[in-house]
Amino acid sequence: MLTAPSHLRGPIRRSDPRWGERLAWIIQHNGARHRQSDMAAALGIRQASLSQIMAEAGIHKPYAAPRARTMCRRGLRLGRMVEMFDSLPVDLRADLAREATDLRGTIADAIAARLAPPKNSAGEGNA
Repeated sequence: MLTAPSHLRGPIRRSDPRWGERLAWIIQHNGARHRQSDMAAALGIRQASLSQIMAEAGIHKPYAAPRARTMCRRGLRLGRMVEMFDSLPVDLRADLAREATDLRGTIADAIAARLAPPKNSAGEGNA
């Protein structure tokens, strides 16, 4: 079982002098291929907190797709699908509605199909 030194356990602010030592401990055990859940338990913090620490330190990139709120903080506003659809030209809305019917899906599926790269006969995306 993985055990962290007692002075590194629990919540520690970035301004705390122990922060650098905790980060070095995380880097060392991440390099030794310990699981994040085990490291978080050893440090006495949530796994999400450990993942955020690692992402901010550049140790790894988060795997989950970014949420709309995160994208907005980064300067990209996604908006609501209904508002986006209503702002499109009438002929494009009609085309998307037809494509959605052909796909037997939603208009969001039709938009995603337009954004996806076309596939060749082998089923691979074209470069």
